[in-house]
Amino acid sequence: MNKDLNHVKQVVQDAYDFKNFHRLLCERFGYVHDDEHWRRDQLSLIEWIAAGMTKPRFPETFCSSCGKSLGAGDSGVSHCGEHE
Repeated sequence: MNKDLNHVKQVVQDAYDFKNFHRLLCERFGYVHDDEHWRRDQLSLIEWIAAGMTKPRFPETFCSSCGKSLGAGDSGVSHCGEHE
């Protein structure tokens, strides 16, 4: 009996922890957290995050060697040979 009660407590705690994790992800990625229906919103949150990942991290990148602007991208380059 005590083993079953401990298992139920653990399941409840896991659900609470995962809900909190979901809320934090929503905050981090600018998605509205629905406190009542958060479980069904998990796929929508994943799609929201994935859609945002297609944008470059930086609006402008550069070559550290010559200073040439390389436009938007996820990183600059260290040597001119990497962009010529």
